[in-house]
Amino acid sequence: RDWSQHFKNALDHVGQNGGIAHLYFHSWEIDEQGQWDKLREVLEEASKMKNFIRVSNSELFDLWPRNREAVWAQRKTVS
Repeated sequence: RDWSQHFKNALDHVGQNGGIAHLYFHSWEIDEQGQWDKLREVLEEASKMKNFIRVSNSELFDLWPRNREAVWAQRKTVS
């Protein structure tokens, strides 16, 4: 499974449907597998998506309680 293509697909999905695209790995894994160029490519791709909001994990955690009710209300109206 190609993690970079999987993440690009996630970016496309979030761009069309909303949500969160989360990239998680350890730097030693990237180093061990020699995938720094692949990571650079994925991050360059993500940086081109201007309608995304980029946040750290802690910022996302802080935002969630404020938006949780709106998210659930939207899901109920779509169902």
